Amino acid sequence: MKLSQRQPNGRSPGQSLVETALIMPLLLFMVIGVVEISNALNDYIAITEVAREGARLSARGNIYTQAQVLQVMRDQASSLDLNTNGAIALTVIQSDSSSGIVQYETTSLLNSPVSRFNQSTMSELYNQATSTSNQTYLRKEKLILIEVFYDCPTLFKFIYTNIPMYTYAVMQIQAPS
Repeated sequence: MKLSQRQPNGRSPGQSLVETALIMPLLLFMVIGVVEISNALNDYIAITEVAREGARLSARGNIYTQAQVLQVMRDQASSLDLNTNGAIALTVIQSDSSSGIVQYETTSLLNSPVSRFNQSTMSELYNQATSTSNQTYLRKEKLILIEVFYDCPTLFKFIYTNIPMYTYAVMQIQAPS
């Protein structure tokens, strides 16, 4: 009587079951990771588009009110829950024509965010945006900065419950045509 039965390929009958049981958690963890990263990237693309759309509308001069800009941004982000997981700040940046000092005014459009920009970073941003031409008239331009903060909820909540995300968009204010 033989104690072990081997298949013609030299493997024991329960070996593949044990190998599958050992590898399955790793494969499941990898699939969940891919799904979470895909969801996070999708939400990041959505908030980037929201920031750009808000900056485009705000940069059209005084055509749209802040409430209208916020409503369009909410409509653009219909797949996201901006009211509970998001915050939006609108900043107008301009340079004082006599002193050259960059001044800015930040307004909260949704949920009172704290801007990540300070005086020095606003000055750098303004100088980058207006330094593309040697024309001095550009130094008198106003810029719109839209910042979007979003806590992306994870689907499986293994490691994190929310992934903090941030993006911004800058546009030059154009006179209404």
